[in-house]
Amino acid sequence: MEDSGPQWYFAYGSNMNPQRMIDRKVPFSARYRAVLNNHQLYFNKTSDFDPKERIGFANVEAESGKETEGVLYRVLTMQGILNLDVFEGTPTVYRREKVWVRVFNVPGVNDSAFEELKRSNSPDVKVSGDYIKVFTWIYITEPEEKIMEGKENMIPLESYLYHILQGESMLTPQYFQFLNSFSPKAVRK
Repeated sequence: MEDSGPQWYFAYGSNMNPQRMIDRKVPFSARYRAVLNNHQLYFNKTSDFDPKERIGFANVEAESGKETEGVLYRVLTMQGILNLDVFEGTPTVYRREKVWVRVFNVPGVNDSAFEELKRSNSPDVKVSGDYIKVFTWIYITEPEEKIMEGKENMIPLESYLYHILQGESMLTPQYFQFLNSFSPKAVRK
């Protein structure tokens, strides 16, 4: 049985937008800059649009030496995670699993929350030098939902990329530039 108390959730896609989390009824008390080691972000998850359009959604793939930046949320209840399950299509579209991420302070943005995290006595939180490791929920695309085999990107929707870019305050400038380099696709009416 899963714990009903506060949960950790690592967002690397559109849920980096805090308003999206609010709209999805996922209450959270803090946001942190976090990095998932040995994984690369790709837009290789299928969409319901015409396959010829090559529209893709975010996914992470295991890849040695690569890093995926994102936002770590302290979600107030397990119900918030269960609400995300519905939006993420768990368990058929994305699977929810636990991973370790490294968490960093963003000076002037979440100083007090970061200091509070350092003092945590949770088994899911480990202090390690200038960063903290947190054992967190993540959503990863199920293999049959990927249109692209291998490590090729499709094109994110303009509205989807907008939500991703709202995570800017929690990302390094280099990673934000990487995300902003994807040319989004406008939806034809």
